[in-house]
Amino acid sequence: MVGRRMSGVLLISTLNAGGPIPNAASVLSHSPTILALLRQPPLDRRIQNQLESTLQILEKWCDSSLESHYGFDYEMEYGPEYPSISPEIHVIDIESGSQAKQEILSLIEKIEQRGGGGQEIRFECNAGRKEDSASMVDMSMALGASCWYTDVESGISVRIGDGEIENEARPLSTFSRFWLSGFPCIDGREIHEIREKEILEVVLERFAECLNFDDFYGSPESTRDRVEDSLRREGIEIIPGSEPGRLGFRREADGSKSNFTISERVFDPKSGEMVEELAALSLAESLMPDGRVITGLRWGYKGTDVRYKSLKNALLSHGNSWATNA
Repeated sequence: MVGRRMSGVLLISTLNAGGPIPNAASVLSHSPTILALLRQPPLDRRIQNQLESTLQILEKWCDSSLESHYGFDYEMEYGPEYPSISPEIHVIDIESGSQAKQEILSLIEKIEQRGGGGQEIRFECNAGRKEDSASMVDMSMALGASCWYTDVESGISVRIGDGEIENEARPLSTFSRFWLSGFPCIDGREIHEIREKEILEVVLERFAECLNFDDFYGSPESTRDRVEDSLRREGIEIIPGSEPGRLGFRREADGSKSNFTISERVFDPKSGEMVEELAALSLAESLMPDGRVITGLRWGYKGTDVRYKSLKNALLSHGNSWATNA
């Protein structure tokens, strides 16, 4: 391949039975134009199903349409990030190392016959079993190609043999990892940079004071009364937020209003929202402006039929007529 113009990257990797994240991490790092996935013979039906699931999810992700895999026909606010290049995917079923080499050589020949220059061949050994990784190294040496290891956490790819680092690290985003793992993120609330940090500091201190003195026992109404009394002594009052079910804060001295809100359910310790909301606000205070804090993140079920049943049961529990007639 020396001296020839390269028209892209042919990335060869083992299809990972444990899920698509290692494969996706290498795709994001190498930006291949062609992705060859070596599929090992499954030991049992369970592994076969896992391989099929990995391939389905990976194909949709590479095609920038993973939402449709879970039955969503629109772009999600907290959807996955996609590779900059959608690679052409080839699946090679293999029985032995020698057969794998022949299949790869055949694929390379077909690609070159299409014209447009040769492909830089890279083997990736971050997926599959340990013996699969060893096989990748052997095949890369036999074919005169390079072999790489992509770290899933950092997104850094290192060429085995000389330690060369490939490009800039591109780790999978948190949301991409959720979606690739079978947990579509369907809702959440992002906390933007907080302007009135003095108000936030007082709010957090007063909530902490009430918690320390065990004032969060009893009804949500009585708990809210205690917090409101504590805030009022500091010159802060609770006001309706910009959205239903949300509460804001106003400083009585100058009328300044907070640009952050909390859920009305924060006064009910049994709901779990108290810890989630206060922890998120505390993180926002310390991490902003560089950090990104999202609270109330919601995951959906993998299948549309399961989501439908879950929604219907929730509506039935509230006596909703739509669920009764559905």
